[in-house]
Amino acid sequence: MSKKKKFKDKWSSQTNLGKKFGISAIKVGKILLEYGLKDEETKEATKKALDEGYAKLTPLKDGRNYYMWSIEKVERILAKKQDSLSEIDYWVHEVKEILEKANKLSEEGQDKISVLMCEAAYDEVPKAIRGEVKEKIESESRHEESEEEIISKTPRIQIDHREKNSGLIELLQEKFAQVEVKQLSYADYIINNRVFVERKSAEDFIQSIISQRIFKQCRVLREYANRAVVLIEGDPYGTDFEIDEKAILGAMVSISVSWQIPILFSLSKEETAELFLMIASQDRQEELVVRRGYKPKTWKGRCLFLLQGLPNIGPKAAKNLLCHFQSVENVILAEEHELTKVPGIGAKTARKLRKLITMTPFLS
Repeated sequence: MSKKKKFKDKWSSQTNLGKKFGISAIKVGKILLEYGLKDEETKEATKKALDEGYAKLTPLKDGRNYYMWSIEKVERILAKKQDSLSEIDYWVHEVKEILEKANKLSEEGQDKISVLMCEAAYDEVPKAIRGEVKEKIESESRHEESEEEIISKTPRIQIDHREKNSGLIELLQEKFAQVEVKQLSYADYIINNRVFVERKSAEDFIQSIISQRIFKQCRVLREYANRAVVLIEGDPYGTDFEIDEKAILGAMVSISVSWQIPILFSLSKEETAELFLMIASQDRQEELVVRRGYKPKTWKGRCLFLLQGLPNIGPKAAKNLLCHFQSVENVILAEEHELTKVPGIGAKTARKLRKLITMTPFLS
C-alpha cells in the first residue's frame, strides 16, 4: 500500500520552487501572475489557484495569509518558461551560483578563495546590464531573508505518532503552528527542536507512578534532552486509582528535584496547546538574547559570532558582511549606504547597525 505524500513533498514556497529552475521568488510570482494564479494588487493566491489546487492557504500565527504552492502543478508551469529566461535572469542565475560556491568554500575554511570568487562574481556579466543584475540579486536576497524570517518565527512542534488522537494536532494547527507527526524515540512532543515534553493525562501519570515507568522516562529525558518538561493534563489527585496522595507528591518531588525536570500542569487540551505555544515563544526569545555559551575556536568563527550579535544579523547575513567587507573592522566603519550593498542587508537593518555603532547611551 503506497504511503500518502507528506505535506512538504506536495507543497513548497515560491523561493524553493524557483531554486530548482534557477529563478528568484519574485520571478516565480510574476509567472503566477501571468497565469492568473496571483492577484496583482494583493499579491495573494487567486480563487482560481485555490480552487484548482495550485495554492494552499497556511495562515501565520499573527493572522497574516501565507500561501504554499503545489510542487507538481507549479513546476509544470515553470518548466514551460525555462527556455524563455531573459539575459538579465540568465546572468542573475550564473552569478548566484558563483556566490553560493563561494559561501560553501568559506564554510570549509577556504576564505581567500571565497573572497576572490565574490570579487570576481560579476566580471563575466556584460557591463551594460551589470548594474541591473547586481541590483536584482540584492533585492532577491533581501526577499529571501524576510521569507526565512517569517517561517523561522512560526512555532515548530514535532508530535509522536502515538499522540495523534490527543486532539492537540488540530488545536495547534488552528493556532498556525508547524506540526509534524512522526515516530519519536523519546518524549511525546519536541518544540522548536529544543524543548522535549513528556505529556501525561492525570490517569496515565498515576499509572506510570505505579509501574515506575515515569522514572525510566525521566532518565531517558535527562540523558538525551538538554531541556525537558513533564506536563500533567488534568488533576492527578482526582482519579479513580487507589493511591496515597503522598506517593503522588513524592513522585512529583522526585521528578522536579532529583531528575531536575520541571512539571507543568494543564486543565485541558486547549490549555496544553496554549502552554506549548508559550514555550515556543519564550524559547525563541531566549535564543535571540542568549547565545548559549557557544565559543567558536577559529578566528573566522569568532568574527562571524561577533557579527551575529548585531541587530537583525543572522548566520547568512554575517557571512555576506564578512565576504563583502573582508574584516569586522570594515563592517563597523562602513556607512549606511555601503551596508545596503551587501545581499540581505536592507535600509532598515543598515540604519539599526549604524545607530547601535554610533550611539552613546552611557553619556549623561
